[in-house]
Amino acid sequence: GDAGAPLPDFSAPNIDIRTVAPALGVSVNKQPDYLDYDQKGRGIVVTMFANSGVAYLLGSCFGGLYGLREGIAKSPSRSINNQTT
Repeated sequence: GDAGAPLPDFSAPNIDIRTVAPALGVSVNKQPDYLDYDQKGRGIVVTMFANSGVAYLLGSCFGGLYGLREGIAKSPSRSINNQTT
């Protein structure tokens, strides 16, 4: 029978490793490549969305924990177990 499609050929003699992966330490340029950091932080809209997202997550977590604690404290099985006979 047919064995299917042949395996792809990954040999690539025309690829220059210095341009593909300079993070591996193979580099033509010996000077460091810095990113542009001309901005003075995030914009006000991005900060506002980030802060509201953090507040929402914290409120959900603390509200869920409070509801779990109250639900366990007021559950019928807990009040039966606490009765003295």
